[in-house]
Amino acid sequence: MSKSRFLLGSALALQIIIAPAMAAEKKTVAAPVEPKGPSLHVQCDGYPNNMTAGESAARLLGAVTLLALFAPPPESADPKSRKFGAEGVDACSQILAGEKTEGNQRRRIELMQARALHKIEAKDYEGALGDVAMARQDSAAAGLPGDPFYSRSAVLGMDQIESAALIRQKKPADAVNAAYRQFDGAKYQYWVLSQMNYYGAFVKADNPAAPLLDRYNSHMQRVQPDGATGRAARLADLGRFAEAAKLVEAALDVHIAFKPDNMSSYYHAVSSVNHALAGDWQKAETRAAEARQNDTARVAAGKPDELRSEIAELLDLYEILKLHRDGNLNAARRMFTGRSAWLAPSLGALMETNRRLAPGAGPDDKIGLLALTPDQMWEERETSVMAQLLAKDADNKTLFYMPNSGMTGGGWETYSKKVWNTEKKSKILRDPNEKNGIMVAGLYDLYGQFLAQTDALLLHSALVAKSKGHTAFYFNPVFKEGYSLAQVRFGKAGDPGLPAELVLNPDDVIAQLEAVIPRPETIKARKAAATTKK
Repeated sequence: MSKSRFLLGSALALQIIIAPAMAAEKKTVAAPVEPKGPSLHVQCDGYPNNMTAGESAARLLGAVTLLALFAPPPESADPKSRKFGAEGVDACSQILAGEKTEGNQRRRIELMQARALHKIEAKDYEGALGDVAMARQDSAAAGLPGDPFYSRSAVLGMDQIESAALIRQKKPADAVNAAYRQFDGAKYQYWVLSQMNYYGAFVKADNPAAPLLDRYNSHMQRVQPDGATGRAARLADLGRFAEAAKLVEAALDVHIAFKPDNMSSYYHAVSSVNHALAGDWQKAETRAAEARQNDTARVAAGKPDELRSEIAELLDLYEILKLHRDGNLNAARRMFTGRSAWLAPSLGALMETNRRLAPGAGPDDKIGLLALTPDQMWEERETSVMAQLLAKDADNKTLFYMPNSGMTGGGWETYSKKVWNTEKKSKILRDPNEKNGIMVAGLYDLYGQFLAQTDALLLHSALVAKSKGHTAFYFNPVFKEGYSLAQVRFGKAGDPGLPAELVLNPDDVIAQLEAVIPRPETIKARKAAATTKK
């Protein structure tokens, strides 16, 4: 008889014994005492105390007997009852030491991380780093980091909390190194990568951490191609305009393949600016002309581009660069300083325009962005981004989005059979729904394992690509409520819609993701071995 069935049987037996006795006595049962308020656990991180196996058994027994009348209901998570700053530190400290010390090791580590976050709220950055170090020491002593899922959740949270404290201490190189400590081991796990803090606004080209940030960006553009223009902006910030133009061209290639009948002019406009800054004026003029033609056609068809104002701004900057090229500096300066703000172009594009127009400018011209040096423009953005970080520290919410709970591999293994099934008709990949060969991969959040789904979709797409003899594939995650989806296209790098800068190698993806979503036979063999040991 299983443990759960034994408990249920015992509970029913106890109910048979207790119920008649209580009925015979006909005593009034006192109403249960209401709790005075949220527990220290909830005050610390918004989550209740862990429930041990003994507590679970007791509640199961109470649930099917009249003992349930006396058992208080388990406390629910309540982030709104979480304390802030010093008060949060105090709540966490009371259950990390003293009479009410939390004994469950995993839960203690979560509380240490929560206390570190409260110390960041209180601007005690050294104290936060001390709590992260303590959490690392305790998790190592318990042997937890050896589990890849724990490392990519709870330990990932320690990395991000550490990086958050370091960036607030104005140590960007250390912050980037901490944030991306697990990058190489999780290069194809979208949700792991997307939870790594991004500090590009604080890292100039000469920063020692710049190469690591570049590697992160260049990889993210493959697992999230929709963000390619943002990563091109980072290249432009570093003055690498030819590389930025090449990446935007890759994004444009995909856009044309995916939406040939509903094409935005945005990529054309961004491309024209970067080509101009890189000195390729022929390509720049071609893209600018295409942007205008497409914009005119969409307006005539009654379908104006949603990004029309951004497109107009980018094309205005392109015209300014042309005026400078042609020696018409006064007109270029008037156009550049005529706007109260430039919002669409990258900071790098604006800094370079400043460099070209500022020499020889008179006092009357030095207004707007020409009143600043390029270095001052960078510093102004850096100050603004830091101010935004500090402002969000006060909402008692944003910092706690960083992962701190340790996940297990069960959710990933749930998808093993579907993922590794490439011989029969795929239960994940749908047939092409458009003439251009794009496929849609999708999983419904049936098992409550949302974080595992993108890994499952990506690995399955890689397996299908390999089974069909393709050497490259495009994969772009799309999220809807309850669903994880992805746009997928197979072929070889360089094919239309498959630019080399944005595609994945199926062998590389399989080699890494097999560790988190093993083959069904691997799972079966492991379970058999575990049973034999017992």
